[in-house]
Amino acid sequence: MRRAFIMVQDVVMVLVAVALSLVLSRSDLSFGALSTEGLVTWAGIVLISHLLFRYCGLYTTVWRFASTPDFFNILKSCAILTFVLYAVSLVVRFFQPVAGLNERQFIVFLLVSFTIISAPR
Repeated sequence: MRRAFIMVQDVVMVLVAVALSLVLSRSDLSFGALSTEGLVTWAGIVLISHLLFRYCGLYTTVWRFASTPDFFNILKSCAILTFVLYAVSLVVRFFQPVAGLNERQFIVFLLVSFTIISAPR
């Protein structure tokens, strides 16, 4: 039960990190968050982050307090997730222009996602 709670919490924190990184970097995306493109984007981020976090081993050990290796795994997972999302955004921009999205949001996303995913642990 605890592992499932942490999995859901991590996915929610990633979504919060995406929203915060867009707000903190004052981005004005060319599509709405609740439009069809926005909902597909949210669902893709949820799927990619969950699979990546499972692959990186964030859920193999679930303790009350996180250890230093756990924090390194979280940092590694957040960095890989940031690079994957950036690569996906480059591919999407090749086919369809997206205004209001640049590298600054991804740097802020890395910092925010690591902070809010590791803080509850």
